[in-house]
Amino acid sequence: MMMTKQRNVRGRGWGMTGARRGGAAKGCLIAAGVVVVLIVALVVTVMLTWKKMAGAAMTATTVAVVDSSSIPDDQKTRIKARVEGVVKDWKDGKVSGEQLGEVMKQIVESPVFPAAMAGLADKQYLSRSGLTDEEKAAGRRVLQRFARGVFEKKIPEAESQPVIALMQAKDMAGNEKFKETMTDDEVKAMLVKAKAAADKAEVPDEEFNVDFAGEIDRAIDRALAPTK
Repeated sequence: MMMTKQRNVRGRGWGMTGARRGGAAKGCLIAAGVVVVLIVALVVTVMLTWKKMAGAAMTATTVAVVDSSSIPDDQKTRIKARVEGVVKDWKDGKVSGEQLGEVMKQIVESPVFPAAMAGLADKQYLSRSGLTDEEKAAGRRVLQRFARGVFEKKIPEAESQPVIALMQAKDMAGNEKFKETMTDDEVKAMLVKAKAAADKAEVPDEEFNVDFAGEIDRAIDRALAPTK
């Protein structure tokens, strides 16, 4: 139910394609350690269900998802505490539904989604491929450059979509979802397209690392800041 409702959330570029079209399977995302994608899905669930049920479900699911992710323990603690705090404030009437929607919007527009999807591509496909260690190292840098290009809007959606499409397949209902596995040739093709897009956008050959907990904190702070 959670991922189905997430389908209606719209965003841009790399980050929201999975959410817009049905998202990756829950198990696939957990295996990839991409906790932030599911956290935003949980926010959507809260917005669309009853407060009593949603609050309990979000708290339990957030703890389970964050604990099974591969991000540092200190970030896990911060993310869980902050998300649970927002949900509590919403249930208590301290945060409005409009503000909760703004929280989601701010998270979507932060570096969280591009970086999370780069992590998904790395852990779910690249790391499990038969490519050499050197090819994998080069591929990770390509994915980081691509994620940065999408976030900085240097890579337009028209050029990011073909890369994302290589990671997706349609299910029986015709919805796009991320593949459980990719062949080595598919991984190589994805990296070739991602590199071409990054090169065209002149994205620096540098690491693109994200403090997930910090970005979520800042996104929530922006969303809940008093209006002047």
